[in-house]
Amino acid sequence: MSNFKKLNDMRVILATQVLSLGGATNNSAYVGLTNAQRLLFIIQGDAASAGATITLKQAKDASGTGVKALDFTAIAKIVKATGVETRETVVANSHVLALSTHVYVIEIDSADLDSQNQFTHVRVEASSATTGDEYAVTAIVTDLRYQGGPLNKV
Repeated sequence: MSNFKKLNDMRVILATQVLSLGGATNNSAYVGLTNAQRLLFIIQGDAASAGATITLKQAKDASGTGVKALDFTAIAKIVKATGVETRETVVANSHVLALSTHVYVIEIDSADLDSQNQFTHVRVEASSATTGDEYAVTAIVTDLRYQGGPLNKV
């Protein structure tokens, strides 16, 4: 029987339901890093999703106050069929994903945010010119500063 020791040091958040991009931009929920050191975004798509572009945005709160770009330099790419993982270099704050064949993971350290200007929250924005592209984002907040409490509090 598990006692969920590892779960006590993380929070798993469904940052989006499955969203249809349909030639538009769709955003995940903002995820807070106020009480945590790290955040993983896991991005998955459907068989039609060939070229979605994702960007990261940071804000001062969950409502998006002061939203601005958050640069990231690497993304993990996992082949759905085999589980083989590779790392890709990212330029600035956007990256094109092949969601039909891969799952992507982005790791963010709270030190990457503009904390001097009170930026504490991050979201994923995804866009695609292809109608019918769908994606979903799961966020895992880890290295909590305060363990315990409700699973939905970060």
